[in-house]
Amino acid sequence: MFAKIKNMEEIWSDVLGYEGKYLVSDEGGIKLLPNNKYRKERLLKPTTWGGYKKIALTKDGKRKYYWVHRLVWEAFNGPIPEELEIDHIDGNPSNNSLYNLRAVDHLTNMSNPVTRERKRRFTDWEKKKRNREHSLRYYYEHREEQLERHKKWYQKYKSAKDTTKLN
Repeated sequence: MFAKIKNMEEIWSDVLGYEGKYLVSDEGGIKLLPNNKYRKERLLKPTTWGGYKKIALTKDGKRKYYWVHRLVWEAFNGPIPEELEIDHIDGNPSNNSLYNLRAVDHLTNMSNPVTRERKRRFTDWEKKKRNREHSLRYYYEHREEQLERHKKWYQKYKSAKDTTKLN
């Protein structure tokens, strides 16, 4: 779809709604511009949630979290229509390059073969995690019973050992 030539510099644009305060690059970087607290530009480090990058932006003393891929798209293409979602073409949710993003409807987003495979693997991982949690929960809920059984077994073992010593 888009081809980006290597060695090109990042292109920076104002974050929609935060003009003059934050910049976003076509590669997914977010910068805080100089202000009363900071004299130099600062590259902000987003947090990761479910593989997607999220960033906190502050305006009028209020902090709000945004998905980085949405900020990138909006800075270079304008607001995202309500019925559309932003799809990562390569299926990598942390690759927020403008050239890897496209605005599509939900059905198209979910039918991206790379996204489908990633979601399937994530679902398999979730099932395994739930099974592990269930096993641990079962273990801790029934631990008292297991300890009682072990004590009874140990007492039987000890009494049998003591009777063989007497004979």
